[in-house]
Amino acid sequence: MSTNLETLRGMVEVQNRKTNIMAITVLVGLIALLVALNSVACLTSDMVTKHATALLSLDVLIIVASVALLVQYRRRALAKRHLDSRDMSRLFDSDHPLAMDALQKTKERGFYTYADLDKDLEGYERIQSAIEYAQTGVNRKFKVRAAKENKPARTPLSSSKGVLVAFVPLLITFAQVGVIAGVIPTINQLITGDTLPALSLHMSLREIVLYNVFPKAITVLALQVIKIVLRKI
Repeated sequence: MSTNLETLRGMVEVQNRKTNIMAITVLVGLIALLVALNSVACLTSDMVTKHATALLSLDVLIIVASVALLVQYRRRALAKRHLDSRDMSRLFDSDHPLAMDALQKTKERGFYTYADLDKDLEGYERIQSAIEYAQTGVNRKFKVRAAKENKPARTPLSSSKGVLVAFVPLLITFAQVGVIAGVIPTINQLITGDTLPALSLHMSLREIVLYNVFPKAITVLALQVIKIVLRKI
């Protein structure tokens, strides 16, 4: 029995490793991109060099938001991946009772995900540890992980909460429009206290992009990330 459990657990761990590798690759690529952009900006603009603290603070904000999104992605990755034909065949060929559970769920729902396998494995692993304790005397302790499937259905949102959930993203959208129009300050303005230079025919295209368009674009992007995170939550 333990051999089958270890084999099936390995199938889940392979998927977790793939998810971790993808998340780490995305994060490292983002950091490398920020380093490259910061280097170019510091070499081409005296203002960026002067306000290096604001630039680094913005980088931290982008990285934190990206990590939050990647954590959400990692938590839901197994639930979005159905067992492929090879892993499903290996599961059905095993002589473990879990195979019958998986077969029944697949017949009822039409699919069986790696999240389902992970959850079912946890139950059988606890049963197996109890059997092994009677033989070896080794007491294994398990951490309880929150599972949305085991939680009672949430009560409908109250009218005030429903209005709040619908109103906040709309408010953020208005804030984005205000940033673009120059009515609401950008992140750089809030950190440094400086104002954006007014657009003038005497400004070069590089100055317009670096001093006006770029700070607004970063602020609008940060607000968009906040909207995405709120919708995920």
